[in-house]
Amino acid sequence: MFNVATITSKGQLTVPKRIRDALGLKTYSKVVFQLQPKTNLVIIKPVKSFLSLRGSVKGRKYSDQKADKKILEAVACQYGQENS
Repeated sequence: MFNVATITSKGQLTVPKRIRDALGLKTYSKVVFQLQPKTNLVIIKPVKSFLSLRGSVKGRKYSDQKADKKILEAVACQYGQENS
């Protein structure tokens, strides 16, 4: 499947509809571009948002506040280790 897209003066690129549909991309979806240096091919992969994983792991249920607290604790712990 070949599709042509034009890069704007701002460096923006519109992903053709057939490609968006095939990858399941919606408005504001994130993608990653991976360059294959030997062949100059660019691979576009959809990026799942962190929030889309919510509920995908069974176990203890956390509220947003509890999750935020755990994240802050982990960051503080990591920051403390790096500055020790």
